[in-house]
Amino acid sequence: MKDIPTKAISFNMYYGGQAPTEAASPEEESKMSVAVEVSDETPVFRKIYLDNIVCTGAQDAVVLQGLPEMPISEIVLNNLKMTSLNGVSVFDADGIKFKNSEIISKSEPVYKIVQSRNILFDNIIFSSNEKFMRVGGYKSDSIVIKNSEVDFKSGLIEFGEGLDERIIKIEQ
Repeated sequence: MKDIPTKAISFNMYYGGQAPTEAASPEEESKMSVAVEVSDETPVFRKIYLDNIVCTGAQDAVVLQGLPEMPISEIVLNNLKMTSLNGVSVFDADGIKFKNSEIISKSEPVYKIVQSRNILFDNIIFSSNEKFMRVGGYKSDSIVIKNSEVDFKSGLIEFGEGLDERIIKIEQ
């Protein structure tokens, strides 16, 4: 892919194509998102595998947008090589895996994680002068970063209100 005017990869479970709080900060997202009752009409996105994707130029590299009542789940993104204005945004998700990937984003952070849990980053390449990740939302938990040049001391990870290092495990 080349020169994508919007999102290179997008899974958006909101029917209108835009979440009601899409422009909000992670802290606002967590306060404003409201789960509704799950019904037969509730969409389900799960068990999706994407491999060997190259994109040179996009507004957003990846946007994964689940619902508060039905997280997007079990998505594997392997061997991504992407450049974009904005990096990766993950909202209301569970069981997402980024493996062997390089995302070069012109804005920071490269990865924005909100209200998501059980997220794996394995062998991720990024520019060392970029903020790697911002995590927000009281549901965010169980994030693992392994085989990547990330640590807590470098300031590459930013935490939203009420969150701290305990929700992330770093393995080298």
